[in-house]
Amino acid sequence: MRIREFSAAQAEVDAFKNFENADMYFEYYPDSYGKERRGSMVPFHFRILCAEISQYTKKHNATLDQLTEILFTVQKV
Repeated sequence: MRIREFSAAQAEVDAFKNFENADMYFEYYPDSYGKERRGSMVPFHFRILCAEISQYTKKHNATLDQLTEILFTVQKV
């Protein structure tokens, strides 16, 4: 993002899909993080950053959809 390589950043983000895969949670790695650690390993700020990248690649509707999804998740929590 800092060097304005938005297409490359979008390609990196696309590899993660929607951050809801099982391997994105601490529970998937009990040997590494223990059984008491729960929840997503993806930081909130990274989710926002990934949603905002789409606006720089002229996908404004995708940005709004992703930010709205984040908003609904926050309201649910």
